[in-house]
Amino acid sequence: MSISLLHIDKTNFGIVDDATIYNLEIENSFSVIYPNSRERKSFMTVLRHPLLNEASILYRQNTIKDFINNPALLEELDLCLRGFKDIVDSHKVEKRILHRAQASNFFDKSSNEARDILQMNSLTTKKLLISLQELYSILKKYSIIADSLISVRQKLYSIVETDSFRNIIETCLFFEHFSLNGNVNCKFTLDESGKVGICQLISRRYVSINNPELSKKKFGIFNKKTDDTDKKDISVKMNRLNGTMSEKLMISSILDVADIFENFIQELKNDFYDLYEELSFYKVSLKYYKYMSSLGLPITFPGISDQDEQIVDTIYDVRLITQADDVKVIVPYSLSLLNKNDNVIILGDNGAGKTTLLRALGTMQILAQAGLPIVAENVKVKIYNCILSQFSEKEKDFGEGTESGRFEQEVCDLKSIVDKASPRSCVLLNETFQSTNYEEGSEALSDILRYFTYIGASWILVTHMHEILKYLPLDNMKTINLEKGFRFKDSIL
Repeated sequence: MSISLLHIDKTNFGIVDDATIYNLEIENSFSVIYPNSRERKSFMTVLRHPLLNEASILYRQNTIKDFINNPALLEELDLCLRGFKDIVDSHKVEKRILHRAQASNFFDKSSNEARDILQMNSLTTKKLLISLQELYSILKKYSIIADSLISVRQKLYSIVETDSFRNIIETCLFFEHFSLNGNVNCKFTLDESGKVGICQLISRRYVSINNPELSKKKFGIFNKKTDDTDKKDISVKMNRLNGTMSEKLMISSILDVADIFENFIQELKNDFYDLYEELSFYKVSLKYYKYMSSLGLPITFPGISDQDEQIVDTIYDVRLITQADDVKVIVPYSLSLLNKNDNVIILGDNGAGKTTLLRALGTMQILAQAGLPIVAENVKVKIYNCILSQFSEKEKDFGEGTESGRFEQEVCDLKSIVDKASPRSCVLLNETFQSTNYEEGSEALSDILRYFTYIGASWILVTHMHEILKYLPLDNMKTINLEKGFRFKDSIL
């Protein structure tokens, strides 16, 4: 696809694994915010592919801002693009009904079948072009700043605001209602820029094959040609068919023109068809923004750190918000992580909010790298190429020898994370090795954490094993102690 509302570069993405989405309860949170499962599924797919540079993140942020500042814009685009998609989908069904698939033998087609195909293709082309004209009028009436929406508008301008557009519409109207009893042969004339300029019917008895080589060339509806084809006629080509010469020319003419329209349809589909599905991400994003704003919570677009500094000021956990009866009783967190390796150990009493803080930080990172705003007053984040996690499963039944089974499962989970981790990865660990001896568990876990630090990965660990501090260098990590009520014992500001 040549244009996109989501991506500048469709090949440069990071990874958020399914375990992390599950552990952070992100899908559960957004199921409360946006119940539509189909569109939420598309949204979650985008979250699993975090953006890896500031320009790509700003591309999405500005798109969301345009939808926030123009409340009716998203709804109008959604309605128009859904209509465009329906036209393309209906055309696909109609082609199947008319045996338009390639498996159908060209030489077996009757003149009536050829006429039906041409009428169908011309009608579909006209509908699509009118739909794009409507889409252009929508984007033209709003003040927009997002490069994504501006690029779509510019693409539409190059189609709609041309003489070729009007000529093709007129041609579609002509072929939509033509009769086999009339003139059915035609010629296309290219204008000085190499675009389709004139299409007109010609009497069958005057048909001439004046440039057979030219008729074989493929050309797009709005694409400029580089070869010397200005003002040349593309005339019908003869095919060997049973029947009279007149029938040969008639069926050949009809199918050649039908094929030109089919190329138009596919070209327009390639450019605009996927935009409707991309809007699903923005529909969920806008609902999320409105949901948090309606609760009176601060919501802001995060900045991107270019010097490894991270700032998190007055941040809320999205899952806790969607579960709370009264968000006013939720106490937010504020912290600043200044080290190049933002390794963090979160300690504290049971019920002090250690897991909630970890979940808030992990969710913040994923939403920020998707271009979404964060429920916070001020946020600046680093960019990670991979976000991984391991959370202790306290409620899971591991059968006989539950503690032993849990430890073995955690070892397997950590091995998988070690295999995936790379420089600029972020690893989130919650109560890992809690079921084993604290001293042995601390020593084993510290070896894994040192490995992450060695390869350039960052990690955040929630634990009650204070013994682990003996095995880790304290100069490259932050230690956060939480009391009940989510208050910091030791300030790290």
